Amino acid sequence: MQVSIDHTAGFCKGVEYSVSVAEDELKSGQPLYCLGEIIHNRQVLNSLCDKGLIIIDHAVFSQLKDVRVLIRAHGEPPETYRIAKENNITLIDTTCRIVRTLQQRIRDDYAESALQGMQVVIAGRKDHPEVKGLRGQIPQNMFIISCEDELEDVDFRKPVRIYAQTTFNVACFRSIKARAEEISRSIPDEERGPLMIHNTVCGQVRRRESALVEFSGNHHVVVFVSDPSSSNGKFLFDICRANNPSSHFITGPGDLQPGWFADAQSVGVTGATSTPLWLLQKVAGKITEIVSSQQD
Repeated sequence: MQVSIDHTAGFCKGVEYSVSVAEDELKSGQPLYCLGEIIHNRQVLNSLCDKGLIIIDHAVFSQLKDVRVLIRAHGEPPETYRIAKENNITLIDTTCRIVRTLQQRIRDDYAESALQGMQVVIAGRKDHPEVKGLRGQIPQNMFIISCEDELEDVDFRKPVRIYAQTTFNVACFRSIKARAEEISRSIPDEERGPLMIHNTVCGQVRRRESALVEFSGNHHVVVFVSDPSSSNGKFLFDICRANNPSSHFITGPGDLQPGWFADAQSVGVTGATSTPLWLLQKVAGKITEIVSSQQD
């Protein structure tokens, strides 16, 4: 039986950069705080905390002074930078460049059209840290939606600009786009506001979805490795399961069940953008051991 690791899996570039910077900064031995969990993977997070990383929330952050704080790939609203300046906090900013570009784009577009009553719509999860950072970029007229039905609250008689959380579900964004265009067309021309829709889902995320469809379909069994807290992991696993019912979600080698591989000729190992390659390799190695023992 063949065990293959998905070559498109592993950390996305933004997460990889944040973790790399954190590891380098921790070598100094000085305290390093991180505003929120740097990665939704308990094993990697525990390793960084063992090296001295201190995870804090915004309430604790606002009380700190004269310390170093890492901003993770998800980004932060302007308020965070204001507090840091007031409290003499040194920020080690690892905001993903794609997220940073989106933040700037929202600010610039709003400044250009605010007087016309422009409404900004973000397709994303309300509780996601990236979305919280995006929400803080403008003072008002922002809607956070997760599905097309929530567009009913938006007034399409005024200017509307729609963006996506960079890790948002591509298919869901297509549905939102189609529904927004439908609502806009239903309004008479003389009453309709201009509608602009920007697909700001990260290119790596878009490519990952299509690659995962192919990968999951090419194996008898798929093992998906992720932390349960990762929204990206849940989303990508659903893609695997939709294309291959013999897909299994695990957090590490200890979750593997020998019965999954009894009649399989090939097993594919993949994971979320927050799953490190070394963990995928560890899982693949354990699967090989299990299969070898079954054949003895």
